[in-house]
Amino acid sequence: MRGYSTVRSTFWTGETGRALRGLPEEKRHLCQTVALNLVTSPHANMIGLYYLPITLLCHEIGCPFEGASKALRSLYEVNFCDYDIETEMVWVYEMARYQVGGSLKASDKRVHGIAKEYESLQKNRFLEAFFDRYKADFHLEKCRKNEAPSKPLRSPSQGTTRLEQEQEQEQEQEHLSPPVSPPSGGAPQPKPKKKPTPAPDSFPLTDDMIRWAQTQGLNGDIQPVTDSFLDHHRAKGSKFLDWVAAWRTWIRNEVKFSRAKPAQQGKVVPLDWKTQHNLAVGAAFIGNTGGNDES
Repeated sequence: MRGYSTVRSTFWTGETGRALRGLPEEKRHLCQTVALNLVTSPHANMIGLYYLPITLLCHEIGCPFEGASKALRSLYEVNFCDYDIETEMVWVYEMARYQVGGSLKASDKRVHGIAKEYESLQKNRFLEAFFDRYKADFHLEKCRKNEAPSKPLRSPSQGTTRLEQEQEQEQEQEHLSPPVSPPSGGAPQPKPKKKPTPAPDSFPLTDDMIRWAQTQGLNGDIQPVTDSFLDHHRAKGSKFLDWVAAWRTWIRNEVKFSRAKPAQQGKVVPLDWKTQHNLAVGAAFIGNTGGNDES
């Protein structure tokens, strides 16, 4: 995690800043907020190419998934950044130049740091373009190829869930498997495999679903959580064999991550020794003077 980042005044007055101000009012402020977050994010690195799940971006700026996705598309259109939904990597094109500086001397220690940062990145589709853009300024020597990584099993806060991964594997298998030819001897053909479908337009919560969610520990109104579930997967274009099963997975994770956050309301925060000392001195002073202000 970076301790600080550089934001120049040209962020607001430069070419990109003017392009952002020129966006429609309903897009402008969110796009400016997302752009500023990308530059100052605690998850960023000095070269501006880093891992950032959209769900984490939503959490930090307080906006829905669909809004953040649209803002990233708008920032791409004004040539500010690009986002790879498959690897959840973001590249802010000019961030390395602003965070590190312009052209460096080969003896500059930052050259080694930049090369090390570049080599440590997970595989993504921006590696070659980054190398071509900065190889001369930062003396990069080894270009990494844009190879797609294997997809890990990740939590919802990190992107693709375990359930989504299983569905993707099933879809890949469907495309790779040869068609089943009719068997000889008049035997019945195998039953066609059910196809994954996109998020339904209507997803009503039945009484059984609500009771089940309550037994999992989800109290309060369940509809907003369900709306977030649908917005997330509609934005990603997810496809599932069983959308109710996918919803149940989302609810379990919602309960798990909610419990992981310490409750702040009503929490008694112990005072440090310096504060306790100052309060004691103040109390003693008031006790000795009787609380009167004699001047």
